[in-house]
Amino acid sequence: MKILSTTQIQAWDEFTIKQENTESLALMEKASNTFAIWFMKQFPDKAKTVYVFCGNGNNGGDGFAISRLLIQADYQVNVLLQAKPNKRSKDNETNLEILQNMSQLKLWEIARLEDVPTIEKSSIVIDALFGTGLKGELRGFFKDLVKFLNDLNCKRESVDIPTGLQGEIHSRGVIFQADCTFSFEQPKLAFLFPENQQYIGKWTAKSIGLSEKYYSQETTTNFLLTKKIAQSLTKKRGKFEHKGNFGHALLLMGSKGKIGAAVLSSYACMRAGSGLTLHLAGIVFYKHQSQK
Repeated sequence: MKILSTTQIQAWDEFTIKQENTESLALMEKASNTFAIWFMKQFPDKAKTVYVFCGNGNNGGDGFAISRLLIQADYQVNVLLQAKPNKRSKDNETNLEILQNMSQLKLWEIARLEDVPTIEKSSIVIDALFGTGLKGELRGFFKDLVKFLNDLNCKRESVDIPTGLQGEIHSRGVIFQADCTFSFEQPKLAFLFPENQQYIGKWTAKSIGLSEKYYSQETTTNFLLTKKIAQSLTKKRGKFEHKGNFGHALLLMGSKGKIGAAVLSSYACMRAGSGLTLHLAGIVFYKHQSQK
């Protein structure tokens, strides 16, 4: 699987909108619906209260659309957004207006931490504050808000990418710590960095129907080996196959006390399909002194 950069993914969105003659709002709706379907499978208990924190950009627009879909599915949803922001993205504003027309809506405008309602231990927090468009570390109110959310003893889920995490570089500062991150179309490169595990949690990615043409023609130096691809490389075995038909591996192992490397390497060869694996372990070479 090719792992594209956040800039490429943004261009992928734009290419799809242009080539398929669709609107960005329709693509946002499809993405939000994909998340909502996944969420409802993960959390079928509708008695749990859901708190959706929405930012002012398109990630927040996803959050508003997701909130609407969950309310329509009879979930107990509280939507929290920044009070009187300087600017909202066009699709963010549109989805907020649609959401505000729902009679079941519980909307909280927050300007400081004291404005956030009490969030129960059994609740689920959905992070839709900032997506891949965020540049630099979180500051001010949003920094304090994310620190507050990280300290809560409840489930935390992120839409597309945890707030504060950069898409393909080592991130610093305060970052939302998700139990699970749901990414659109494919994982971000940052998901594959070990230092980001504490923020991403378990990640999953689902297609939202972005253009296959764009994906096939785009180039990258980053790839993810999937289980499906790995399985396609293994040679199928017939009923009467034997070790002589599948190649042999010879491992020369040394270094006293390093038997673990020999064992792991041998298992790796066998799991990869080697017909016969032979390892010579514990080989020690001595320098002989000349004798008089």
